[in-house]
Order: sequence, then C-alpha cells, then structure tokens
Amino acid sequence: MIRILGIVVGAFLAASALVLLLGIPEFHRDDAGDANQARMVAAIENAQSRWEEREPPEPVELVEPALTQARPDATPPSAVDTAAPEQPDVSEEPPFVLTQPEWHAIWTPFRTEIAARGFVSRLESVTGLDYRVQKLGKGAWQVAFAYDDATGLDAGLEQIAAATGLDLAAERP
Repeated sequence: MIRILGIVVGAFLAASALVLLLGIPEFHRDDAGDANQARMVAAIENAQSRWEEREPPEPVELVEPALTQARPDATPPSAVDTAAPEQPDVSEEPPFVLTQPEWHAIWTPFRTEIAARGFVSRLESVTGLDYRVQKLGKGAWQVAFAYDDATGLDAGLEQIAAATGLDLAAERP
C-alpha cells in the first residue's frame, strides 16, 4: 500500500516539476478540423432544408370492419331498436396492406459492428432514413437502408449524397 502511495505522490511531484519548469502547455486545434466541421455543418443544413421542402405524405386511412363480441352479461337489444346495424362498405377501397420494405446495401462492409453502428447513427442523424446493420460473415458488417420502390431508392440515394457528399448512385446496377 505504501509503495502505491509513493508511486502516486512521485508521479504528482514529477508532473508538477515539469509544469513549473516548462509552463502550462497550450493546445491548438488544426485548421483542417475547422474546415471539416464547417463542411459537415453545411451538409447537414443542406439535408435539413431539402427535408423541409418535401411535401408531407398523404395520410393513409386503415379500413377495419367493426368487430362485435358476444358477452354473457350483455342486455338484449330493446324492442325499439330493431333496425339492423349498418355494415361498413368495403367495396370502395381495399384495406391497407403493410408491406415489408426492401433493403439497399450502401458502402463497403465494415470490419466491426461498432464501426457499422457508428456510421448508421451518423447517417440517421443527417438523413432521417431507416438503416440496419447486418452481419455478412466473420469481420463483415453491411449497412443498408429501407426503401419501398425504385423512386424511394433513388430518393434515398440522393438524400444520402446530399448529406454526405458521397455519390452512391454510381454503385447501383
């Protein structure tokens, strides 16, 4: 215990002596970091302005038939209310069908899941698209984004390109 205390006190005295002799060091940020930060801020603002310019999607109404359940404690209908309940007209429009999105792989596979998830979190923050990370094999993690059709795929690629400056359309077959 005394040895550990001696090591800590000795390290503190050595650091204090260096600060007294050489002075407090000054750390400067390099100019390239500021330029990269400004470029990233401009890309984010560009993506946000494009996102705000988009028209909101039309609301989708779900058509569900009314469900009736028989309860043993329910009171019988009164004699005054003998009219049949109205049935919903389902011939107008088919019910909304939820389809699974397709996934388009972007970028080359990452070597670690942490790197892939970091890439996804940054892309999600600047594009707002839905991404997933999928394990391809040992040391290979692929990032993909969801789309519904060809126009959705093109729009997603354009949105990623606008936010990051990457031209991903060239990779598309």
